[in-house]
Amino acid sequence: DDAHQMGGVDESLMGWGVEIEGDQLRLLAREGSDRKTNGVFYTPVSVVNYVLDRALDPALEQCQSVDDLLSLRVCDPACGCGYFLIEAAKRIAGACEVRGGLVNRARVIHDCVLGCDINPMTAEICRWLLWLVAEDYALSVEDLRSRVVCCDALERVDQFDPVFDVVVGNPPFLNQLGSDTARSRSRVANLRKRGLIGCATYTDEACAFFVLGLQLARVGGRVCMVQPQSVIATRGGGWMRERSVALGSLDSLWVSNAHVFGDASVYTCAPCVRVGREQCSVDRFSGAEFEQHDAMRIHGNELASMGTWSPVASVTMGIPEIVFESAGVVGDIARATADFRDEYYGLEGNIIEDGDDSSGIKLLTTGLVDLGRTYWGKKSTRILKQRWESPRVNPHKLRDDARLTKWVQSRGVEKVLVATQTRVIEAFVDERGVYAAVTPMISVMAEGEIDIWKLGAAIGSPVCTMHAMRHFGGAAMHADALKMSAKQVMELPLPTVESIWDEGASLFERLHACETDSDYSKLVMHFGEVMCNAYQLVESDRKTLTQWWGRRLGIKDS
Repeated sequence: DDAHQMGGVDESLMGWGVEIEGDQLRLLAREGSDRKTNGVFYTPVSVVNYVLDRALDPALEQCQSVDDLLSLRVCDPACGCGYFLIEAAKRIAGACEVRGGLVNRARVIHDCVLGCDINPMTAEICRWLLWLVAEDYALSVEDLRSRVVCCDALERVDQFDPVFDVVVGNPPFLNQLGSDTARSRSRVANLRKRGLIGCATYTDEACAFFVLGLQLARVGGRVCMVQPQSVIATRGGGWMRERSVALGSLDSLWVSNAHVFGDASVYTCAPCVRVGREQCSVDRFSGAEFEQHDAMRIHGNELASMGTWSPVASVTMGIPEIVFESAGVVGDIARATADFRDEYYGLEGNIIEDGDDSSGIKLLTTGLVDLGRTYWGKKSTRILKQRWESPRVNPHKLRDDARLTKWVQSRGVEKVLVATQTRVIEAFVDERGVYAAVTPMISVMAEGEIDIWKLGAAIGSPVCTMHAMRHFGGAAMHADALKMSAKQVMELPLPTVESIWDEGASLFERLHACETDSDYSKLVMHFGEVMCNAYQLVESDRKTLTQWWGRRLGIKDS
């Protein structure tokens, strides 16, 4: 339609500067593109419709009269070309017609919608598109300048009153790890002063827009915005999650594990929060087709106590929601540590290849570990921007570096190594203490009399992968991968049936000695089934979970 065609034109003009003076608009050639710098990717029609289905339609249903409909206020604080505002105006006008009101779109646009955009050309295109949709020459583009404001809404939040029934949009995604998109110190301070971001360093700008929406919405109003999927579980999304449950309830959550924004590489989601409502349940949707799943019942402060929204999102990612028995957590029998950046950068100049000296401790990276397997010396890896075939710590350098010496000595013990940024928990038992794990791997040391193979079998079990994905999923670089902290490893559940756990530990030890891929696949699935029994899963659940786990391991016909 016209709006999306004009959106395409706007995208193509992002590399130009613009000046608006009176009725004159001039394009100015310049280097670079605003599109990626400003996180601009225009919203597909299907996503616009979904967001308004969740946020606007309930408000329309509650209106008893045309006057009620015309009193609705819809805001998009990063409106772009106005996709959300245009569709919202059409829906309000259509609802008026159903109720017998002869209200034209021009009045709805003038009275009911408000948008902001930081780009002057984009804001101007939005005004013209609203004017075209209005189909009423009594409403001029000049009249629409008060309805579509060219400004940075995050910086001018004080100009808006919290009077909106619906706040929607697809705000810019500005990754704070990127040099082109990172905020200045003064902007960080200002956004924190306004309560739009918390203490986390790498909060995406899109999260700040969502918190702004919460501030702008009236009690009973809804906020639904497209967000990077990382808001579900990462520390950077923590402030947005905290403010959402403090001010209202998570009404619904859509999660997409497909790229729905063309060439944008980020995975997305769309939370819908109802301000002032007590939490009771969450409707859940997934994928490009917005498949609906069973609602999740959550009461009171339960969502806040979860810390992340991964338990809500798990079903949308195809993660089984299976009940199991547990006899405590890993932290009851072990301690874990994750190496920090200081240790990592302390390896600079202290790594050698295996042939140069075979007495130094071996270095393992995530890419060199699978479940029960290590590829050290069999394939290369990158450490500190350099490719290594068989990396070791140079033992002769330890005399000169007390910190590195202490680190190497602490790692030269029996332990379970846990890889992160993986599709399952990939645990590997280092029985002789010959490896040191390079960040972001985690080292887990048994305490007391616990057998190291039992510890490894529990951590590497299908149940622990399911538990981790349900509670911590969404924090990794890839939406369908796990990223865990040492603390989270300590929260993994332990089996209840000791005799079956012992059997699983024996299989896990055999797995480490397995050399052929076919034997490995058979043995790993047998191990998975036995460990599911150790957690007392019923037969149907055991089959479901082991098949899901096997597929994530890449085992065919699992």
